[in-house]
Amino acid sequence: MKEIDRWVELYETHDKYTFVGYLVDDPVEEILESVGVDGGETDEVVAETAEETESEMETDQVES
Repeated sequence: MKEIDRWVELYETHDKYTFVGYLVDDPVEEILESVGVDGGETDEVVAETAEETESEMETDQVES
């Protein structure tokens, strides 16, 4: 019961936020369409991008 009382107190005394920001749609599909990638190719593009990023990180580590 003490735990319930603590949560009730927190809820009652915590500041009320009437506006905390905007919800945005996930832009991934729109970006992929803008570069001409079909929905079925998404996994391939993600895998290629991950490989390129990993390769760039390895190159940066070697140069350091």
